[in-house]
Amino acid sequence: MKDYVLLKSETLKPQLIAGQESVTPDIKIMPSTKISNTVTQCIQRLQNHQRIVLFGKGSAINKTISIAELVKRNSGLGEVGQVTDIGSVRTVDVWKSTLDPPLDDVCVDRNLPFIQIVLTVTTHTS
Repeated sequence: MKDYVLLKSETLKPQLIAGQESVTPDIKIMPSTKISNTVTQCIQRLQNHQRIVLFGKGSAINKTISIAELVKRNSGLGEVGQVTDIGSVRTVDVWKSTLDPPLDDVCVDRNLPFIQIVLTVTTHTS
């Protein structure tokens, strides 16, 4: 692909396995995301909003699960409930030739797995 440049990249709406609607994520986890900083940020946001949504795709899925488990264990907010959804997101990349005369454009269609974890603080009334 050295003779091609990326012309456009389009990510389509995520498709959940169960057919539910995806929720707008509060925190997107990337492979380069620092776990300790993100856990602290999640706990602070959970204290203020009582609910957070974590989203990770591709190679960041394991990191997303680890962050959710650390937040649940270290939050100090009592019981933290978890709802997990999995699915795939479709990405279409169009590459244009840089050669003269130009070659045909190349269209690459990829499906990446993702995980969406909703954490909520559950309160018990006596």
